[in-house]
Amino acid sequence: MKKKFEKDREHWARQGGKEKFYQSCEPSRANQFRLQDAIEQMKYRILNEHAGANNRTCTLLNFFKCPYGKEYAALIKAGRNAEQLFTNLDWYHNHWHKDPGIILSQDELKWYHFNDPELIDLTDYDDIMKATEDGRIQKIAEEREAYEKTNTEQPPP
Repeated sequence: MKKKFEKDREHWARQGGKEKFYQSCEPSRANQFRLQDAIEQMKYRILNEHAGANNRTCTLLNFFKCPYGKEYAALIKAGRNAEQLFTNLDWYHNHWHKDPGIILSQDELKWYHFNDPELIDLTDYDDIMKATEDGRIQKIAEEREAYEKTNTEQPPP
């Protein structure tokens, strides 16, 4: 993610900045893009601070050559936990924030909460960390699991 953000920063600097892009968009789309960018920044912060990456990167695919030694297992576990958190945050985002380009069937609408109050501020690191402790993430994870179980196609008998 660090390399992606650096590359994006260079790209947007050459284009005159993201704000220039946002201003060229229809206002509701610009707001969606801003929210998505803020979520990506939050994911990067979660990896850095919560999962312990601390701005370190590694492109090695051979764990025997891992430059982080004994810390390897803890970093892998923290990274997997962060990925699980991202899965839940993405599911929450998609089920609480309507994308005008998506049309849902009546059956699917029961899994969406477009008019419900926000459970988590996806742009606030402290709120996300608090949500991992106070049960809000668990509530989202349980609903995501129920949704996936219900919406997974069953093979014909």
